[in-house]
Amino acid sequence: MIIWCLHGCVRFWKGHIANNNIPLLNFLWEASRISGWVSWIAANALLHSIWVGCLLLCQLYQVVWLAMTTNERMNCSRYRHFKKDKKGVIRSPF
Repeated sequence: MIIWCLHGCVRFWKGHIANNNIPLLNFLWEASRISGWVSWIAANALLHSIWVGCLLLCQLYQVVWLAMTTNERMNCSRYRHFKKDKKGVIRSPF
């Protein structure tokens, strides 16, 4: 959904800003002058994409390298099938 928001903002700006070869600060000023609401949506979507990207990396790390879901990692002491190795690292049997 965030990608669609950013895509829509870029398409809007391409249709309303005549010169695409302007410096970044001038482009941002022109974009906010044309439609502050679209600029707000783009800024909000950009900040959310950073947060969602961090969550994605964390989830991929847990599932791919640790072979655990978030729930299993938080409650691994309750599950008997998770074992600790000599270094104290919890290992998943899956």
